[in-house]
Amino acid sequence: MKVLILAAGRSTRLGELTTDRPKAMVKIAGKFLIDYVLDYLNHPSITEIGIVTGYKSQILTEHLSEYKQKPLRIFNNPHFHEGSVRTIMAATDFLDTDFILVNADHIYPKKLLKKYLTKLNGLTIACDFDRKLGPDDMKIKKDKSGRLTQISKTLSDYDGGYIGSSFIPNAKLKSYKEALAASYEAYGKSANVEAIIGHMAEKGHDISIADLSKIGWLEVDTQKDLKLAEETLKKPSILKMIARYVFAIVGISIFSSLIYKMGPSKILDHIAEVGLWIIPALLISFLWYCLYTLAWSRILKRLSGRMGFRELFKIKIIGESLNTLTPLNFVAGDPARAYFLKHRYPFTEAAASVVVDRTLHSISTLAIILIGTAAAFVELKFLPKNIKYGLPIVLAIAVAFVGFIFIHQRKGLFTFLASITKRLRIKKTFSTSTLEKFEEVDGHIQDFYKKNKRGFWAALLSHLFGRALGIFEIFIVGHAVSDAFGLKTALLLCAAAPVINFMFTFIPGSLGIMESAYSGILYFLHFSPSIGLTIQIIRRVRAGLWTILGFILLGTHGRKKLLQAAESKEV
Repeated sequence: MKVLILAAGRSTRLGELTTDRPKAMVKIAGKFLIDYVLDYLNHPSITEIGIVTGYKSQILTEHLSEYKQKPLRIFNNPHFHEGSVRTIMAATDFLDTDFILVNADHIYPKKLLKKYLTKLNGLTIACDFDRKLGPDDMKIKKDKSGRLTQISKTLSDYDGGYIGSSFIPNAKLKSYKEALAASYEAYGKSANVEAIIGHMAEKGHDISIADLSKIGWLEVDTQKDLKLAEETLKKPSILKMIARYVFAIVGISIFSSLIYKMGPSKILDHIAEVGLWIIPALLISFLWYCLYTLAWSRILKRLSGRMGFRELFKIKIIGESLNTLTPLNFVAGDPARAYFLKHRYPFTEAAASVVVDRTLHSISTLAIILIGTAAAFVELKFLPKNIKYGLPIVLAIAVAFVGFIFIHQRKGLFTFLASITKRLRIKKTFSTSTLEKFEEVDGHIQDFYKKNKRGFWAALLSHLFGRALGIFEIFIVGHAVSDAFGLKTALLLCAAAPVINFMFTFIPGSLGIMESAYSGILYFLHFSPSIGLTIQIIRRVRAGLWTILGFILLGTHGRKKLLQAAESKEV
């Protein structure tokens, strides 16, 4: 089977990036677009590759001279400005057997090709059915038997989207070439490759549809697309990867050492003592996620979109699961939450809701820490001087920081931060569209605080009650092991958790550190340190179950959403 790659275009929408090079030679995450396509096509079923160049063809031709994986033929279309149909016409002699047509500006994962090849059935086009389509997306309509009837960007009634690749079997080559000529004659310089398929559909040819949903792919047409692709494809540096593994090993070592010193049998005995009490302890987490979702829904209530509680709950769980992937916690999950709202709310509204929700969550967390710290100063007379004097200073800084964010949200946080980054020369300038988005997000946040005071207090109270439920989770487990374990002790542990997580954020999940801290606190309170380890093990089981559920929901939530979650970082 052959493949024909269309790589003749310049793409003026990429601006100065294509002033001195063709679009296929634009770099994304350190790799040329054309190389992503060639890597994708490195499959045993592909016997020969043809590439049609055009704009600045010599640059692409020189780069392709180093390609040795498969037989490669290069064609040139000097009339590249006359559309993609003219580009195919430059390589018609190459099309003498089954072939797949692809574009040089599409980035597909290799598993997509594997699935695509299993779905080829005569003349076949690649499509998906799990993304929201915009004006620039190619749309398709199918009949009851699943065959293509129409393909066009302008369809108002459609079933899915075309993802830029089609398969033409040898039996359809003659008809395809006839449709190629007819499309160019009918549409001239504006003729695109989809017009060929559309023409064949109109003539009654059977055209199969390969459903490639839930896999993920990227298209690079604009600078916005380029930024999304960069964020999606960039790989962490070697030092970061090494550090991540080293700190993970440190955490696992500390955790294992604690279990060894305290005795696995003793911990298992404690878990057995918890027994069926583990069920209400786990159910409490369901209640606090409901409260957090309720808080978020109150923030969204007066915005232009609408979303049911159940779907919002799913997105909340997905966001919290993604938060486990990064040491900076909400940096991963919150942008994803904003993105997943895009099909119901304007993106700036979605982003504003997530920012406010995170702020109220931080305020409620800080409230629990302050209450727990006050309880510690009352209950614990033996606090070391470094903690006795250092902790209030740290908390004062935390309160000042959260207060600063909260106050500036009411004045215009993102425009303020943009001006600060300019003054500090962190970033010299922002595009007009980016500044407009900052202003829109700030406007939505300000509107919430000014016009939705009931929603503010309802959301804040929901977060406070949700955080308070964490105290009861710890209490249920601790009290099941020891009758002397009370709510004050649970409060101290609950208040310590976010502080420890923040201080040891470089260790994934503070593994080993949290267990050590809980055991140490309980030792000073004259409890068995093994109770602290038991509590934290059960809490990790709970967190693991919710994380698994989150990724299951993520896998069913949409093909392209994970790849595009980084897009929300623009705001």
